[in-house]
Amino acid sequence: MPNRITHKTRQRGAALITVLWIALFLSVLIATTLSTVRTEIRIAAAHIRLFEARQATDAAITLAAYRLATQHNATNTASSNTTVMIGDKRVSVTSFDEAYKLDINTATPEALGNGLQRYGYDAKAAAALADNILDWRDADNLKRINGAEANDYAAKRSPFRPQNRPFVDMQELRQVLDINQDTVDCLLKDVTIFGRANAPFQEQTKLNADGETPSTRLATQAVRSAVGKRYTLTAEVLEGGVKATGRQAILITARTDAPFQVVAKLPLQEPSC
Repeated sequence: MPNRITHKTRQRGAALITVLWIALFLSVLIATTLSTVRTEIRIAAAHIRLFEARQATDAAITLAAYRLATQHNATNTASSNTTVMIGDKRVSVTSFDEAYKLDINTATPEALGNGLQRYGYDAKAAAALADNILDWRDADNLKRINGAEANDYAAKRSPFRPQNRPFVDMQELRQVLDINQDTVDCLLKDVTIFGRANAPFQEQTKLNADGETPSTRLATQAVRSAVGKRYTLTAEVLEGGVKATGRQAILITARTDAPFQVVAKLPLQEPSC
């Protein structure tokens, strides 16, 4: 009889230990699951904050561009800074007038050569590379003294050829013969294809002579003076450890229904030169 009681007690003890182990396993599993869920919630919240921040930068650029185009804020300075509120987010916006950069589609050989010397080229090498850029963009197949046309590209086994037209994308600079790619990375900060001389919009705002007041005439003339200007707008928001940046090139037009046009979305990272 005592042996039977001892056996039953042992069985109950073993069952209790099994139950405790199962309970411990389930507790660990639940704790791990809750920890994973909390981590995923934090990650999702961070993604949401980043998405909202990026939307805020896009909205801030749109608002700043609209103000430049319609409120006669286009200035004669190279750059200006402002802060706008997008919902509860404070966004810093910098506008830079592209007319103050060197336009590779209209720059003279001397201007190109002088600009290239800033990046370590001596006068002779800078003049040769400037001729290569000019041969790439000019409409003929005549080789400049230090330049390069299609035969020179072929002789150096370059996969590219001069296009004999203006640059339509800044990255096309990488196709120019003998240009250093690191130089292009730095050069892209200081040159443009969006200079005022290249503006395709030549619309003239028409003045309505009937009932026009001096104030509306001045306002219209201010809009007209801004037409054709191009700006690079950079917006940045930093909130709760989340940083978002956006950058776009815009063109001010004379259209009342679309007072500005997004020319390009620009890369955000700039090299240290």
